Formats: sequence, C-alpha cells, structure tokens
Amino acid sequence: MSADSPYESERSISKRSQNIWPYANEKATLKAIEQYISLKTSPNEKRKILSRLLISDEYFKLASETLLTSFHRMDGDTRHLILDNIIRLIMKGEDFTEYSTHIAKLMNDSNYKFREKATNLLLHMGEGAINATPRMISYLRSKLSDVQLSALKVLSSIGPACAQQALPKLKSFLTGTSHKELITACELAIKILNGKEKPLRPTIKIEGVVENPPKPQKNIEVEDTETPAKTNLYPGIKDKAILIAEDQDSVRVMISRAINSCGGHTKEMNDGRMVLKLIQAKADIDLFILDLMMPTVSGVEVLKTIRSNPQYELTPVMIVSARSERTIKLKLAQFDISAYISKPFRLTELLASINNILAQA
Repeated sequence: MSADSPYESERSISKRSQNIWPYANEKATLKAIEQYISLKTSPNEKRKILSRLLISDEYFKLASETLLTSFHRMDGDTRHLILDNIIRLIMKGEDFTEYSTHIAKLMNDSNYKFREKATNLLLHMGEGAINATPRMISYLRSKLSDVQLSALKVLSSIGPACAQQALPKLKSFLTGTSHKELITACELAIKILNGKEKPLRPTIKIEGVVENPPKPQKNIEVEDTETPAKTNLYPGIKDKAILIAEDQDSVRVMISRAINSCGGHTKEMNDGRMVLKLIQAKADIDLFILDLMMPTVSGVEVLKTIRSNPQYELTPVMIVSARSERTIKLKLAQFDISAYISKPFRLTELLASINNILAQA
C-alpha cells in the first residue's frame, strides 16, 4: 500500500487503532468499536476512524448499541454522523427497534437537532418503540415544550400497545397544561391510544418504488383500472388472490393498485402479526408478497410460518425488500421463495415477475 493511501494515514493515528483494519469478522468489528470509543485522541481523528467503520452497513449495525451508549462522550459532528447513518439505514429498511431506549435518551439532549432526529427515528419505529414508553412519559415533565410535544408524538406512533402505561399520565398531563399545541397533541394521543384514531406515522419520507416514465402505449398506468388492454399484458394475475404485507403505506397501495388494474384481487397488511392471523384463518391466497422489515413480526418469521403450514407450503412467496445483502438472500433460499425484488423497483418489473410466478403455479 502506498504512503499516500488514506487507509495508511489513518492506521498511523494511534497504535491502539491498528487492529481495526481490516474487519475480519463480527468479533473484530466490535473490538474495533470499543477501541474507537476508548481511544484518547482528537475528535477529528476519531471521525476519520468512524468514517471507515461506517463503510459497511452490516458492521455499523453490529456497533450501533456501543455507539449509542457512548453517544454523550462524542463531539457534535460525530453524533450527527451516527444519527444520519441510522436514519439512512432505516430508510433502507433496517430494523433498529431493539435500540429504541438508547435513541429515546437523545430526545432530551441539549442540542435541538439531535432531539429532532431521535424523535423521527422513534416515530418510524412505531409500535416497535414500545420499550421507550417509560422515558416518553418522563419527558412529559420536561421544561422544554418541544420535548413534551415530541414525547406525545412518539406515544401516538406507538399506539394502543402503550395505552396501559401511558393513558393515566396523558390524562393527568392534559388537565395540567394550558399550552394549546400540547393540548391538541395530547387529545390526539389519547384518542389513538384508545383505538379511536390510527397511530401517528413518521414524517421521514421513504420511497421504495421508482415509477416508470410516462409511456401510455407501453406501460401500465395503475391509476386507470378500466382499460382492458392492461390486463392483457399480465394474464397470469387475473382473478388471483394476492396478499401484500408491507408497512410503508405508499408502497403497499401502489403495488395493490397495479395488481388490481391487471384483474387481480389483493389483501393488504401493514404488519406481520396481521398476516399470521390470516394464515391461521386459512384464507385462500395464490401469492404472498412480503416485506422483510415489518413491525411486530418480521417477514422472515412470517415466511417460516407460511412454510410450516400444510395449506401454504407450496404457495408462491415473493420478497420485496430494501435489504439486498447476499447473506439474507441465502438465508431465505431454504424457504423456496419464488422471487426476490430489491427496492427501489419498477412496477413493470414487479408485475412481470408476479405474472410469471402465477402462470407457472
């Protein structure tokens, strides 16, 4: 390696950081993170090391808990780098719900930007952030109105799952505040926790579909379901019962509309637990379309249940996910999946794959 190599210069930062290169395995990666945390060097040098630790999403995920628990000892730029990377991975479909309590601590940070980012992360987790409920309740006593408002939003995103813990505190909070915005947010939270409104959804924009350029003569316009020519392009879909399990509303609705425009019949689910109930009810399904990262029960667990049920052991299953690692694809291969579509995808690609699967079934 040349003397001008950035890797070589970073290796010379400290003798204690030498074992970070290369990342041979999981154990070595975690050791590297521990060394990074304890490294007595300048913030700038730490950022250089961290920038290399972030080079692999898999290794960053392994190191997330250590990084979050040591968050208070890091400089501002490094904190932003870590949170931005977690947000990026969540937007790709990674699951960070097991770290919800660590992330919740950041909602009370002295830096508003950190508080805002932590709130967005928990909002996206939805019910998966239920372990953060006690801390959200404690934040209702904060002297900062934005922290109180964020706590109410997070509780609203968790939904009825936290009702038993949070409802008494919310009612007490409502009677003790005169802040109009907080009153409105608290009233909405109470309705949501009582099951009278849908849980609050995040403001993070997550796109999983790349729409095709407008070419009416060739492509399907999924908004118009009356054109007979559309169904002729994908005859295998017609009259088939297709279940779509996807927690991102925009993606799920778009897939459903496209299938319906081709004459298929869809059932939409936004979490894995709902799919398990449908399997238990022995509904007639011709094809399962599963996202891997879903609240309550993951797509992998749903797939295992499908294959263990005699009624569905031969039913085609298609995975549509932002996860593209070779390891996850190899893991799923044992369950005899029919197709693996990576996000972002084109609707024509998806429909063609569905058509081929159902035509051969």
